Amino acid sequence: MADRPEHRRFLYLLTFCLALQMLGGSLLFTVYARKIATFGEGVAVFGLSATVFSITALIAAPQMGKLADRWGRRPVLMICLSAPVLTRIGLLLAPNEAVFIGVRALSGALTAGLIPASLSIVADIVPPEKRGRWIGFVNGGSTVGFALGPPFGGWLYDQWGLSLPFYATALASLFALLIPLFLIPETLPKTATRSSPDLTEPVQETPRVKIADAIPRPYGRFLVLLVLTFSAVVAWRFIEPQFHFYIYDTLGWTSALFGACISGYSILSTLARIGLGQLSDRFGRKPILMIGLIVHAAQYVALLTTKSFYWLAVGVAGSGLGEGLFMPALNALYLDVVSKEYSARILGLREAIFSLAGLVGPALAVIAADSLLPRGIFTIGGSLIILSALLVPMVISRRNQPTQEVCS
Repeated sequence: MADRPEHRRFLYLLTFCLALQMLGGSLLFTVYARKIATFGEGVAVFGLSATVFSITALIAAPQMGKLADRWGRRPVLMICLSAPVLTRIGLLLAPNEAVFIGVRALSGALTAGLIPASLSIVADIVPPEKRGRWIGFVNGGSTVGFALGPPFGGWLYDQWGLSLPFYATALASLFALLIPLFLIPETLPKTATRSSPDLTEPVQETPRVKIADAIPRPYGRFLVLLVLTFSAVVAWRFIEPQFHFYIYDTLGWTSALFGACISGYSILSTLARIGLGQLSDRFGRKPILMIGLIVHAAQYVALLTTKSFYWLAVGVAGSGLGEGLFMPALNALYLDVVSKEYSARILGLREAIFSLAGLVGPALAVIAADSLLPRGIFTIGGSLIILSALLVPMVISRRNQPTQEVCS
């Protein structure tokens, strides 16, 4: 646990804030296609809107991280939480597909700093030996919103039509914004910000630093960490389109069965993040990261070996357990190896890698769909996860000194 009661309170509030934001975002998962259908459009516009979201997030994430290191965590956090209040109403009011895609692009850019700023708050107030536990708790709590959002959004649409889900997600984002606005202080040390809040003291400027100076040494082993991050994410984004069609067209599942399977993934991932996130604090980041990745491969193995709903559901749920193990360890590892004054900047780089994987995976899936059977696509995806596990011993690994106290 964080050392001081007020630190724990800040982290609980941050978790609740992210859960609300995740709930709001996932409310629209089952509604985007309905909105796009009002334009007389379909899969192409859906895919293009997702692509431009990833592109703008890819470009903006490193810059947002840089701003969080210079301006402070709260300003960036509030920008990223206020944007959805407006952009989700903009999506509802969009009169055509061009405006819809443009609003999605804006949303990707303005929300790209949410995770870098949030994890930097954890880095600021949690000692290195407890980061895995708190990163797991914060991320795990936020995934509760993801588990609840899609069925709730679908229910709102079925009961009251297209508008209410968008208004509900904007309202959830507004409540999420109020939490850091009134209840979470700035955690970046005063000497690290652009100016001192005491106007009687001289302004302390933060030197401008190139990204190469912020990257931990040795560069090669940090590059391996980025490659591992990319391959672990791109594996799922590569199989995802084929996975959906395989479930419906080949296996003939109903939406209810598919939803139950995905819920199992989300539930085990959440429980693992909250209950097992501290394992990397006790046994080291690398062993837990490697074990988590290997367990995460369970869904790929299940897709290749069985068509039974029961065993596929077990495999998918096991994959969620693996993600709940490796993701807190991976995030904690980033915080361990970077100097605290550059933490948000490097986490912004990590977020850019996530967005890049979100671009590359679906693009490769489209290319591979004409030449590979589902089995081949699932084999490639599973192989990327195993490759990621094998890369873990090569990753840079060290612990920073305990962090400074929260700034009032």
